[in-house]
Amino acid sequence: MVDEKTKHEPGPEDIGFEHEDLRPRSVLGFLLMLGTACVIVYFVLLGVYSVLEKDFGRNQPPTNPLKAPEAPNTRMITPQEVEKFPEPRLETNERLEMHDFRLAEEKKLNGYSWVNQANGEVRIPIERAMQLVVQRGLPVKQGGEGAASTGKAVMEQAGSGRPSMPGTQYPGSPH
Repeated sequence: MVDEKTKHEPGPEDIGFEHEDLRPRSVLGFLLMLGTACVIVYFVLLGVYSVLEKDFGRNQPPTNPLKAPEAPNTRMITPQEVEKFPEPRLETNERLEMHDFRLAEEKKLNGYSWVNQANGEVRIPIERAMQLVVQRGLPVKQGGEGAASTGKAVMEQAGSGRPSMPGTQYPGSPH
């Protein structure tokens, strides 16, 4: 059967594989050239690095015999070294510090403490504050005074122990 494109009749020598393999001489020549190139590159780099090392040694200051040796573990910081750095300092244990911070905030929100003992200002638990707001109601302003015009926003009402704005009356209070 004749191939239409090449006008070539298949013969017994066209079995479907390449008759001639790579010559061993050409493979050996390639490997020798590759090895020679690697050796040349090695010696060129050896020369470059030796020149750079000599230049680096010339530009270094002389070592001081009084200089203290470097600490082997630079991650460990002594308290004296910590005091050298100004505030704010980086956190060394973020989880522990965040836990302590949250505990302090929870203690503030859920405990009693003085804000200003001289003025009689007390911090009460947030749950108790919400109960007091439900019992007493929110303050209602009387007149046209705004909070910005009063100057001092919080004062004690006489006898009731409730904080109020000047001119403010709580629902159900006698004033």
